[in-house]
Amino acid sequence: MIIDDVGTDPADTVTVTLSGDASVTEGDIANYTVNLDKAAPAGSVVILTYEYTGANGEDITENLRAQVDASGKQATFTVSTRDDAYIEDNETFTISVTDIVNADERPVFENTNLDGASFDTTINDDLALRTPIRSQ
Repeated sequence: MIIDDVGTDPADTVTVTLSGDASVTEGDIANYTVNLDKAAPAGSVVILTYEYTGANGEDITENLRAQVDASGKQATFTVSTRDDAYIEDNETFTISVTDIVNADERPVFENTNLDGASFDTTINDDLALRTPIRSQ
């Protein structure tokens, strides 16, 4: 018989951090890493959400899940940005980790500290960076 404590024991809490590219040129790929301070079991998946400032879901290809690696302590993923034909201001999106789940979509950890599990990336409009061609 397994008896588990009720409450929030710091020993039962995993701390999750998210890091990655702070900026990306429109049309390029941004890279991210999720780190866990405690190992998740094999087959665990990180669940991700996105928010936008000046950008929208058409500006990037969202990855909503990232597979935890064999160490159980890290997951990496990429986000592709779409190159459009518009010269526009830089756009920002925020990626946040919302949970770590198993194959049955159940949370892996009793308590999850997500204080450092959001990250902002700015999409730099590549057209604005180009030098205009002058006719002679």
